[in-house]
Amino acid sequence: MGKSVCVFVLGLALNGACLGATAFAAAGVPPGASAKCTKYVQGLPAEIETDFIMVPEDWDNPTASPLIPIFFYAPDLYQNQKWIAYFNGGPGGSTHGIYAYFKKYTPLSAGVPFLYIDQRGTGCSGSFPEVPVTLEGAKRMALYGTRSIVRDAEAVRRHLLKDKPWGIFGQSYGGYIVHRYIALYPKSVEHAVVQGASLMDNGIRWVETRLLAQQRAATEYLKQYPGDAEILEKARSQVPADYCQGNQTAVACGPGLLDGIAWGQIAFPKGWPNLHKTYAGLLKADGTLDLAYLGTLIPKQVDATDSMADFLVAVVPGRELPGGLLNTWSCQKAVPRMKRKGIDTNSWFYSECRGALSIQAKYDSFLKKIVKDDSIRLKDVHRSLKKNPGLQFHLFSGELDTFVARESYQQEVKKLGRLANFSFMNVMNIGHDWTNSKEVWAALKKY
Repeated sequence: MGKSVCVFVLGLALNGACLGATAFAAAGVPPGASAKCTKYVQGLPAEIETDFIMVPEDWDNPTASPLIPIFFYAPDLYQNQKWIAYFNGGPGGSTHGIYAYFKKYTPLSAGVPFLYIDQRGTGCSGSFPEVPVTLEGAKRMALYGTRSIVRDAEAVRRHLLKDKPWGIFGQSYGGYIVHRYIALYPKSVEHAVVQGASLMDNGIRWVETRLLAQQRAATEYLKQYPGDAEILEKARSQVPADYCQGNQTAVACGPGLLDGIAWGQIAFPKGWPNLHKTYAGLLKADGTLDLAYLGTLIPKQVDATDSMADFLVAVVPGRELPGGLLNTWSCQKAVPRMKRKGIDTNSWFYSECRGALSIQAKYDSFLKKIVKDDSIRLKDVHRSLKKNPGLQFHLFSGELDTFVARESYQQEVKKLGRLANFSFMNVMNIGHDWTNSKEVWAALKKY
């Protein structure tokens, strides 16, 4: 631990400085690290080594940009010369806890050389900036998207491996980071694996497939817990239109709040029993809605950092990903279009867009202005793979995935399917989770 830390931009040292880690904090903890970060590092197993590099917040204007730390860690950090960079889901999530989870619960992970990188804004890397919730603030927040994360990772690769390529893995939002990586730096990658992320040119159609997958999963859920349909119908009819929950950037009001309860669990069948228990508490013995209980499910107050994370989730998907991951704008387009086709999402047991459209956000007024500014384009991924036949790309969908529907992979599979260095598999027994997939682990172990 405590390796030397140099600040590099495209191979050139910034400010002429090469800083020692001991100048900041022990054990590879970045400067200004939070108490939570320090505690996490101190609690890591003895075999883990940690370090960080300093990078510009704005890679396109490095000399005038503030520097932020990018934290990374793994066993034998400077001894191993063959890594798979791990990109977790989000945006806004960190790697913390993943190593311990794999070691304890996932024996299939043994032998996979993951290098964990905290994406900028998360974990022990530089925090999201506190910016005004305006178009100007959104422009700075956009510096925390996939393009910058890839360039940060490239700096880490060069720091550790110099000119050697590595493997990369991404799940969910991390999968979009991998797509961007392939498009930007194909010669830096030998092996890429993605689960739970798909590219489509038609973002609104992507939203439709996601909603239909949620309806499909809800139908399966109700086969197990049929009584929950009546519970939710009664609860929804009793939520006052002026009953609101939220934070500094967005507030949701009315019955649409109830759709937020299922959001984090309907995609993961393992969590359905807990979701059922949650629904069971919505009504009191006399059949009336327990608003106090509802308030415990959806916190009323979120601190400023979380508000900035909410802003990031609105800005980055809106600029980069198909459908903007169901932001207000994409739902405003998709729901009426589906209704014209005879599909009324408002009548469903669960609809993520019903929840999204109940939100009033400060960024709604300018979200449409940034929707297509920096899309990850399928044609760029195709071009990179075609020009670099040694780069192996394995793509996986989950049959039960309600976040990224299996149907949403069709365009990507058709576009890339003729390339010898591309493979695709729809895994039947997984949803948006993947850690029990032998198929995904097998692809990782090919590197």
